[in-house]
Amino acid sequence: MTKFDPEGQILPSKRVICVKEFVETDGSHTLWIGTDKGLVRYRKDGWQVFTRQNSGLPESAVLSILRTTARGRSIVIAGTDRGYI
Repeated sequence: MTKFDPEGQILPSKRVICVKEFVETDGSHTLWIGTDKGLVRYRKDGWQVFTRQNSGLPESAVLSILRTTARGRSIVIAGTDRGYI
């Protein structure tokens, strides 16, 4: 279990807007967190932060998270007030 520290440097913001947890085909879990300053993914290999500056997000504030499948591949869609990716 990983303990979240709100004073730590993991999340780009303390303002969390949405959270989604998905179970992968191998049984592992992936946690996606949308904040007003980026999208964060937590998997067993660690944390990764996606912002407008380092990814294709049209805006850093992530308002919604959705997962779908296309051509047998899992796709995560992050919604912002300027579109989605």
